Amino acid sequence: MVTTKYSARALLKGLFLAVSNHLHPVETSVSSPPMKFPRIQFIRLTLALTVGLTYPGLLWFASISLAS
Repeated sequence: MVTTKYSARALLKGLFLAVSNHLHPVETSVSSPPMKFPRIQFIRLTLALTVGLTYPGLLWFASISLAS
C-alpha cells in the first residue's frame, strides 16, 4: 500500500468487525463460533441514512419550483 502499512484485506476485515460489533454487539469468548454479518440491521441502517440525507434535498428542490 502506498499510504498505509496495512493491506486492503486487513482494512476490510477491520471494517467488517467494527460494523458487526456496532450493529450486533455480543459477548465474545475464545470458544465462540465466528460471527455472522448482521445484514438486516446493516440494510436498515443504510436505508435510514439514505432517506435521511435524500429527503431534505428533494423537499428543497420541490420548494424551489413552488417559489416565485
